[in-house]
Amino acid sequence: MLTAPVAWGAEPADDHAGGAVLQTRFGIPVTAAIDRPGDRDWYAVKLTGDDDFHVTIRRSAGGCAAEALRVTVLSPEVHAIRWKTVLPDTATSSELPKNQRGLYFVEIDAQGEPGCGGMSYTLTLVRESGVGGSGSGSGAECQAAKGTLHDDKVARSAFKKYLKSRDPKTVARYKKKDRKAAARLKADNADLRRYCPKKKR
Repeated sequence: MLTAPVAWGAEPADDHAGGAVLQTRFGIPVTAAIDRPGDRDWYAVKLTGDDDFHVTIRRSAGGCAAEALRVTVLSPEVHAIRWKTVLPDTATSSELPKNQRGLYFVEIDAQGEPGCGGMSYTLTLVRESGVGGSGSGSGAECQAAKGTLHDDKVARSAFKKYLKSRDPKTVARYKKKDRKAAARLKADNADLRRYCPKKKR
């Protein structure tokens, strides 16, 4: 079973279905990256027949084309069921099959720009509770927005410690990181307002 890493720079998935990492933790973003041209990240979700799952992807960094990042849901036989493009700074939810059993796959790649690398993202597995309707994706997007906001708050808190350093180079470097973190938090809060009605916060 997966113990999902949440630190930047962690690479939790392999480049093929046979090395897919089993995802079992709900609502906790996994941070990863398409770190080189041709890189593919594979995840797996075991369905029991009574599940209602979404995976939500949020592209968080990288200078590649707007439509570069793609998420594909695949059957146990590794046949594509559906795919979506993940635009920058946008949470994109993709539904897993309902009333099915078996190991289903999720592939993240940069097929919108095959030569692209250095593109980071977060993946969140969400189990729907029936609130808001299973087909809308609103529950998945809300959980992803909350998880991303939490992670970015933790990251910014860590950066602020380095701003107290006596080394001017360290301070300058982390000032830049802090400004970027502040911009991400602004986007995260916008996502929270967009995807989470006040009664769900």
